[in-house]
Amino acid sequence: MTIGERLKVFREAKQLRQQDASSLFGVKPSSYQKYEMNISAPGAEAIERFVRAGINANWLLTGEGPMLLAELQAETPTAPVETARLQLALEAVEEGLAATSRTMRPDKKAELILVIYDLLDDVDATSKGKILRLVKLAA
Repeated sequence: MTIGERLKVFREAKQLRQQDASSLFGVKPSSYQKYEMNISAPGAEAIERFVRAGINANWLLTGEGPMLLAELQAETPTAPVETARLQLALEAVEEGLAATSRTMRPDKKAELILVIYDLLDDVDATSKGKILRLVKLAA
């Protein structure tokens, strides 16, 4: 199935006319019609508009996964956060940065904390020392 065919599947599932779909996506009716007919492929801006309207980009581009973002988010299981492990990761990152007199951008620090959190299977006495060494290497 092509992108155009998937756009048509979405439109029909939502019981929209092509005119309605083009308005929903904020694209010209003639452009939308060409997308569905596979005469032209939507560019990045059009695909962004489809995603903002609730279409799963992975489904639109590959046919894999659910059609709607809402369905994708409903499928995503959320694991409980282990507070002791998270606290150890946060403290280790902060201590490691302080010990090396370094700073990190907030997005990089958050990414490092998440990596360390994932690496910690069991919180034990030796974990903190290992994490401090890792932070010093990363910072």
